[in-house]
Amino acid sequence: MIYIIAIGIYLLVLTAIGVVKSRQVKSQEDFALAGRSLSPWTMVLTMLAVWIGTGSILGNAEQAYETGMATLIIPLGTFLGMILLALIASRARDIEATSVPEIIGNRFGMVARFLAVIALIMAYMVATDGTPEQKDRFLPLMATGEKRGGICITEPNAGSDVQAIQTRAVRDGDEYVVNGTKTLITNGRHGNTFALVVKTDPKAEPAHRGISIFIAEKGAGFTVVRDIPKLGYKGVDTCELVFEDYRVPAANLIGGEEGRGFYQIMGGLEIGRINIAARCVGIARAALESAIKYAQHRETFGKPIAQHQAIQIKLANMATQVQAAQLLVLNAAE
Repeated sequence: MIYIIAIGIYLLVLTAIGVVKSRQVKSQEDFALAGRSLSPWTMVLTMLAVWIGTGSILGNAEQAYETGMATLIIPLGTFLGMILLALIASRARDIEATSVPEIIGNRFGMVARFLAVIALIMAYMVATDGTPEQKDRFLPLMATGEKRGGICITEPNAGSDVQAIQTRAVRDGDEYVVNGTKTLITNGRHGNTFALVVKTDPKAEPAHRGISIFIAEKGAGFTVVRDIPKLGYKGVDTCELVFEDYRVPAANLIGGEEGRGFYQIMGGLEIGRINIAARCVGIARAALESAIKYAQHRETFGKPIAQHQAIQIKLANMATQVQAAQLLVLNAAE
């Protein structure tokens, strides 16, 4: 009980700091400035609060939201995720930006996933490709946690082949009418704002020139039809979404120009893939550390198995692969 109370006090203090700081962020330049001034080690310690609050202690995302813990720390966690975005977007500290998800992934892979969706893809596209008006309107709200969600790409019949999507957006005055289905969408139930990938010109040749992306906020015609069960990553929900005559303002078209969506999402996914690679290195390093610890304590024939040459060779090969993977990730980030 004392442990839980201590964690609660820690979360409250850090949340208060996050809310205060996030309200100071008014533009893309503010994000870059914050990214240069905030130590990534401070971010690592603070973002552990996201892990605690979004279900790793409580068991799953639904319980986290029901108890209010996830809602409590969303402003803090989202703001720090945006700082990670700033480190990359400003190119001020590229190496440290990749080391953060690696360090977090070492113990808390779900946190890295949460940040990849909120900060490194959706917000990244707004920060790099959005109009000045879109940056001013969405980025501060994403920093405070008022706007949070994910990206809507995958459909029942289209995944990695992005240009094969069938969700359609048709212009109607100052709005677009969207119809279609998206599946395997992270934060689908509890998020409220999404980067929605659609076809605005289904007859375009090549097909990717007909893709556009909107910042879509939940409303009439935007329906979460089911939660998709998973073996892991239960700290964040994954859902199927249906759009039936859903209307999104034309002003929410990222960049203000149709047909640029394929390049925008590819840019966002490129950043996301570096994040994924970094957290995989963190998980691999954690596995290596666990193997070494086990080998030092498990005994056979009167001595720890770490002293047997066969085990030493296995551990050495594992360490070599982890180190090579880390250097490859750093090279990709540069």
